[in-house]
Parts: sequence; structure tokens; C-alpha cells
Amino acid sequence: MPRGSSRAAPSAGRLLLRRARRARRRPAAGHGATRLARSGRRLRAGVRSVAGRQGHLAPRGAGARRVPGPPRPRGNRTRRLREAPGLTPMGEAQTPWTVRSLLTWGRDWLARRGVDNPRLDAELIVAHALGCDRVRLYTEFDKPIAAEELSRARPLFERRGQREPVAYILGVKEFYGRPFKVGPGVFIPRPETELLVQVALEGLPRGGPLHILDLCGGSGAVGVTVAAERPEAQVDVVDIADPAVAAARENAEAHAKGRVTVLRGDLYAALPSHRRYDAVLANPPYVGTHEHGRLAPDIVQHEPHEALFAGEQGLGVVRRVVEDAPRWLVPGGLFATEIDSGQAAAVLALCAGAGLRGAGVVRDLAGLERHVVARACRD
Repeated sequence: MPRGSSRAAPSAGRLLLRRARRARRRPAAGHGATRLARSGRRLRAGVRSVAGRQGHLAPRGAGARRVPGPPRPRGNRTRRLREAPGLTPMGEAQTPWTVRSLLTWGRDWLARRGVDNPRLDAELIVAHALGCDRVRLYTEFDKPIAAEELSRARPLFERRGQREPVAYILGVKEFYGRPFKVGPGVFIPRPETELLVQVALEGLPRGGPLHILDLCGGSGAVGVTVAAERPEAQVDVVDIADPAVAAARENAEAHAKGRVTVLRGDLYAALPSHRRYDAVLANPPYVGTHEHGRLAPDIVQHEPHEALFAGEQGLGVVRRVVEDAPRWLVPGGLFATEIDSGQAAAVLALCAGAGLRGAGVVRDLAGLERHVVARACRD
């Protein structure tokens, strides 16, 4: 800005996003997300579970505010600009963007919009825009950001500011150490569901061929991971949604080629009648419809509701999965399903009523009742 001008220079953050806003106008983001709290802790936007109903609702995040620019370095500004030849600063009064300043700005900007885990999301977005992994960000902290790299980052931050899940923005979600393709219409696999894979791997016999069924498979995260971890396993993955079936087939091809069959249909109705399985695994929808207003907008505004909600108490699909499981299991076969922690007693009763034996509950790392495990009769 020319010396003596009375007009303030625009902040770098506003200039960073201005081009993306011109290209595509969107409704303004809400003042934040209503998130379920449990014992004073907010529920992560990426978590489907609504356990911990004794908690209070988290307050709405702050509304849109003036976004900060990257911190100004001390010393001679002209010399600093020359250190990054070819990089145009975002406004006369601002210095060139670096990895460090973009991460800092992105973290603060997302936090002001009520995004959970803003630093992690900023790292993922910046790494994606730069075409590198998160570790490299910290080894090149002071590397200048080129104009084309900024242009890739702008719309990604805009989408996250509108509460679109990071997994949809990047097109991938890591699960059990592997990248799984996801997108709109595909339920995003959660970290706690990795425990369902561990339960299966520990409960399956060794030394012979295995046949595994993964119901409500979504992206195929559970079934494909089991197949990848146990080369002797053949896995059938079932989902009712076309986008999920397409994603699961891509992920099966990438991680367990030739050993996973993806079927479209309604639970067991998608299967040939003669098949029997050494294990039936399920991650069905289990959120009650009355909980709709308590979930973060990242979930209810973007993820498929048929993968989230299942009747007033959330047991509509779980009940069908449990009741028909014995027919499809070999004698002594393993049954395991993910649940909401408030459903453990009801699902244990369903297992007993269906004739499954030895039913028990497995808790997740937070100590919540997360999975019910049982066995088919050996008779």
C-alpha cells in the first residue's frame, strides 16, 4: 500500500479465499456445528456414534470473522520477498506464503468456523494441495508456497469451511493403514471400526480357506481389510447403495484383488442361498432418528442417511442382521457387529433370541461398549 494511504490493506486470509468465492458462490456457513457432548467432551464430527447421552450439547462455534494472514517476519521485508523469487505476496502488506504460514492460517480459519480437529484438517488439506504427505510438511516448514499451490488449496479450505468432510474433499480415508476411496453417498469409515477388524482377525481360525461376509459394507473397509490381512480368505461385501458398491469394488481391486466380491442388495437377500460363512461381520446404521439434531453438520448434511439412521431407537437394521445370522454361519462361526454403546443390552438379548451363543461386548479405546461378538451353535 502506498505510504500515507488511509485505506487498510486486505488481510491475506481474505485475499486467499477471494478468488474461490468469485468462481463459485455458496450459502454462508452456519455459525457452527451442534455437536453431541459426553462428559464435557465434544463428539468428533467424524464419529457416527451418539453415545454418552448424559452430556450436554456443545455450544455453537463462533460466526464468520475476519481471517488472519500469515505472521509477518521481523527485519527487512524487501529482503524477505526477494528470498522467494516468482512468488507474489497475497497483498502489498503481506509476506510470501510458506508451508508454516499456510498451516497456521488454515488451522485458525477452520477453528473459527467450528471445525473439530482444525490443525489435522489443515495438515491434510495442505499436504493434498502440495502433493506430499504430512511428515514432509514439517521437514519443509519454511518452504515458499507457489501461486498454483495456493490456487489448489483455496477451494479445499472453502469446502471444509462449509463443513464438507475432509474424506470427501480428499476422496480418500485411511483405514487400518490403507487408503480407501470414498465420496458423496459413501459412509466414511471410522477409526473405532478398526476394532471390528481386530475382533475378526483374532476370532477366525487359521490353516485353511475362509469365507467371510461383510454386511452394510460401505466402502468395503472392513471386508477388504480382512481379506488383505488374511490371504486365505474370500470375502463377500454387501451394501444397498450404488455409490458404496462402486467404491467398495475399487477398494477391493486395490487391496485384495480377486478375493473380494461386492454385491448390491438388502442384507442377506443379496446372497446366493447355498452360501455359508466362517464369519458374519456388520457395521449397520444404528443411530436413532431422534438423534438427528444432535449430530454435527459434517455428518447429517453430507453422509448418506441410510448408513446412519435405523428407526427411532437405531435398532431397525441391527435386529435384522442378528436374527438371520445363524442361518448363514457355519457351526461355531463368528458373528460380530458394531453398535452404539447404549444398545449393548438390547443387542445381547437379540443374540440370545436368535440362538447365538457366548455373546459378549467389546469396548473401544474410550471404554464405550462398541461391538457385540457371538458364535453360532456347533450342533
